[in-house]
Amino acid sequence: MPKNKLSLNFDGFAEILNKLEKLGKNSNDTAETALIESKHYVHKNLEDAMAAHNRTGQTERSLHYQDKIEWTGSIAEMGVGFDISGGGLPSIFLMYGTPRMSPDKKLYNAIFGNKTRKEISEIQSDIFRNYLRKVME
Repeated sequence: MPKNKLSLNFDGFAEILNKLEKLGKNSNDTAETALIESKHYVHKNLEDAMAAHNRTGQTERSLHYQDKIEWTGSIAEMGVGFDISGGGLPSIFLMYGTPRMSPDKKLYNAIFGNKTRKEISEIQSDIFRNYLRKVME
């Protein structure tokens, strides 16, 4: 199971939730859809970045593709990235570097970069705004 988690976080999120709550609509399905789409975006970036490091393919195979969403009360989270115990340990060395190898910034940015975070926020925001628009019609 990957340590990195995706959660819902974008500008105006609380505002949209309040509107949906006033309308008496459940947004759990929309939250799950937003998380799954965010994860697919991150994994596409990771697959592209891993193309340069494909000697055995084991690290790339350790990408966590299972779309399991964990709910803790009203907070939804989903694992994203490499399954360290399933062969993804080299991803840490690739992202952060070693004394003999410089870090791969493209791989690091595929998960943690500002552009990735911004795109994830836009994906989630679009999904929730479309759902709110649909509900209000």
